[in-house]
Amino acid sequence: MVSLDEVVDDLYGGSLADFVTRRDAAVREARAAKDRDLAREIAALRKPTLAAWAVNLLVRDDPGLAEQIRAVGEGLQEAERTLDGPALRELTTQRRKLVAGLVHRARRIAAAAGQKVSEAAAQEVDRTLNAALLDPRVAEAVTSGTLTHGQEYVGFGSADGDEETPGADAPDAETPDAQTPDADTPDAVVTPFPVGGRAGRDRARRSAGGGTGPGDDGGTDDGGTDDGADGDGGGRGSRRGSRAGGTTTRPSGGRTPSAAHDDGDAGRPTRGRGASRRASGDDDEAARAAEAERAAQEERARAEAAERERRAAQERARRERERLRRRHEQAVAAREEAEAELARVHQRHDDASRAEHDAASALEEAEEASAEAYRTEEELVRQLAEVRRRLAEARSALPRADEAVMAARTAAHEREKALRAVHRELERARGAAERAHAVEEDAADALAAAPAD
Repeated sequence: MVSLDEVVDDLYGGSLADFVTRRDAAVREARAAKDRDLAREIAALRKPTLAAWAVNLLVRDDPGLAEQIRAVGEGLQEAERTLDGPALRELTTQRRKLVAGLVHRARRIAAAAGQKVSEAAAQEVDRTLNAALLDPRVAEAVTSGTLTHGQEYVGFGSADGDEETPGADAPDAETPDAQTPDADTPDAVVTPFPVGGRAGRDRARRSAGGGTGPGDDGGTDDGGTDDGADGDGGGRGSRRGSRAGGTTTRPSGGRTPSAAHDDGDAGRPTRGRGASRRASGDDDEAARAAEAERAAQEERARAEAAERERRAAQERARRERERLRRRHEQAVAAREEAEAELARVHQRHDDASRAEHDAASALEEAEEASAEAYRTEEELVRQLAEVRRRLAEARSALPRADEAVMAARTAAHEREKALRAVHRELERARGAAERAHAVEEDAADALAAAPAD
């Protein structure tokens, strides 16, 4: 008695045309052996489609093909997980070449087995092998060698291999380097200069395109104090206070009374020249102070503008971060929706596959029932013809039978008459015998009564 595995190997590795016949024979054999469970399991084996049968022959023809399919599929899955674009492209090319060669070989093996694979069936073989390389579950079904219908890959990823690896070179939306400035974002972020101090003023003047300020004296670069332009104006206030104090505390001419008395008129020209120099110095000092004040105002204006620009840049950056955050949330929502849709598509695909399998099973059972009905009809037609032939023969033999019946009836009547005559003769003979017996008895009595001599 054969086992289920032997029956499966025989059915799915043999001819497609007589699959049902061989399966029914195996079912009858199992039933004859009183193994109902085996008969039920064999009867549940479904006839494969042409494409599935060709794939089964291909897998059974090359024992190493199953391992090759698993190896290429695992490589593709690993490349997708690691986002390795070059490896994914190389494996995709390898997959295409492998599938094309396998389809050609499957058609050749099927033709050698006496079954031509149509173009539509070849495309189904192509889709099935691609699905096996992209989905481990399909690979397991394909490499079993007992496939009953074609498979198709439904999902995302590198099924076509033409797209770049998702996210391989894309910047991270969460990192600051990935932020894309708006149209009004400046080419460079403006850093505000410090308010006050010579270094800050020098940078401000250079950034504005100016040269050295009035308080630089055309000279020092060592960072010394500039009397003409302090950030807070304290130097100017000190100098003004000194000038005012000197004028208040000094007598006329700035000398003591005794010195003025000793010098007499001879000191007046000197005091005039000194006053003239002081007046000229005061004018220069006032000019420098005014220039320093203007420079300080310009510095403050530039610092305020820089501060406004910095705040505007911060606001733009904040808006950009908010925009990127919203985009990220939308992308996450879209990804989750895509994953949910993928799950729904997988479910619909599984439902469709089951429905297709059930429909194929129902069609196969209907075909078997139709064939059985045709066979029953042919048998009934044959039996009806036989009955009609016998009926015609009976009808043709009926007159002869009637004649035979009449003859039999006549013969029976004659035999009955003869029987009655014989019965009468028998009665007469019996009566004669009885009378003879009585005479004999009388004679015997008479003889006994006669005297002896």
